[in-house]
Amino acid sequence: MIDFVNVTKIYDGDSEFALKDLTLSIDEGEFVFLVGKSGAGKSTIIKLLLKEILPTSGKILVSGTDLSQIKERDLPYYRRKVGVVFQDYRLLETKTVFENVAFSMEAIQTPRRTINRVVPKVLNMVGLRTQARKYPSALAGGEQQRVAIARSIVNNPKILICDEPTGNLDPVTSAGIMNLLMDINSLGTTIMVATHDMTMVDRMKKRVISLKDGELVSDRVGGYYK
Repeated sequence: MIDFVNVTKIYDGDSEFALKDLTLSIDEGEFVFLVGKSGAGKSTIIKLLLKEILPTSGKILVSGTDLSQIKERDLPYYRRKVGVVFQDYRLLETKTVFENVAFSMEAIQTPRRTINRVVPKVLNMVGLRTQARKYPSALAGGEQQRVAIARSIVNNPKILICDEPTGNLDPVTSAGIMNLLMDINSLGTTIMVATHDMTMVDRMKKRVISLKDGELVSDRVGGYYK
């Protein structure tokens, strides 16, 4: 599903490696934690997967497609397959919960009839169907994160990338978000979670990929934060 082959990234004007000769594979349907201190390379991996940046050397394949071969005009089609959830939610404050989720479908010109059918189902899945008419400012942090997750999965992506999805949440709310991600994973979506949440990683007992200074230092299933 995801293959990094000898990937190195050095940002322009920087002499340090953001990633150094990274090789790893993530299978379809896996649930993977990506851990490491700030500057370890987690954000670089996410940006590379979204093709926001290009590797200095090496190859990245997603579902067998070499990302370097995707032309600029085809990027929107590729990115439909990759949902992203951020720590700061990035919701549109002037739109309701329904409208925030629908926005992702409108962006790819989904017919209104389909939007009106699919969005309530997705909101029900994340436990927010009764909140559809509310605005983000009226929601708690955990609810806002659920809206962000709903928005990221409404187009049925093959991969869901979560960048510190529980970073602003209390432990109980964080556990609820992780359980929701588990439910999404059980439907076949490949999930990658970049996080500093040591307690959550240890509790989940999933595959843990640990990075340090842009290098892979540990890769274990049923792993622990390292």
